[in-house]
Amino acid sequence: MISRYFFTSLLSIFLLSACTKEEPPDDHNNDPIDFISLIAGRDVIFIEDTTRITATATGYELSYFWSVDKGDILGSGKEITYVGTPCTVGDNQISCTVKSSNGKEETKHVVVTVL
Repeated sequence: MISRYFFTSLLSIFLLSACTKEEPPDDHNNDPIDFISLIAGRDVIFIEDTTRITATATGYELSYFWSVDKGDILGSGKEITYVGTPCTVGDNQISCTVKSSNGKEETKHVVVTVL
């Protein structure tokens, strides 16, 4: 003989599973990029000194691409280290382009002065 508790539990499981809707797959084609900030830890450094540059962004499956005309970039991802070399005295623009896997991109720049 089936107990009342067993029957009630079985009925609850059946009703809950019958009411569950399958969620449609996420469509990230329209997800925007929000490139919030590009910040240098220090915007004035000396020759052979370093500063961290941090990109803050939101979006779907982001990749970060860094460039600079003078000086060296160490690392990758959302945070890099900029090295001021002897040939970089003056203002140096560091650029970061954030790209999402759905084809959207945004670029920001920060200037670091090397003394």
